[in-house]
Amino acid sequence: MVSKMKKLAAAVLSISFMIASQGAIACDDKACERAYLSSTSQYISNHGRQANTARTEREAHALNRERRDYAVQSHLHRAKQFLSSSK
Repeated sequence: MVSKMKKLAAAVLSISFMIASQGAIACDDKACERAYLSSTSQYISNHGRQANTARTEREAHALNRERRDYAVQSHLHRAKQFLSSSK
């Protein structure tokens, strides 16, 4: 799973840099190029933050699932103990 995420991140970055280089070539002067590269780097950093947020949310959901499963198993175990002791 981690290697897939790394491959996806690398693909997004390489595509973004290719787009950035094509757009930078189309600029006539340094100010245009600087503005374009600045907006592109902001775009890339935003997507990096979004990817990190999505990963954190997935990890939180997985942890919550584990906690729920543990709570259910614990409840069932205590219920079995209670029922066996009440006989």
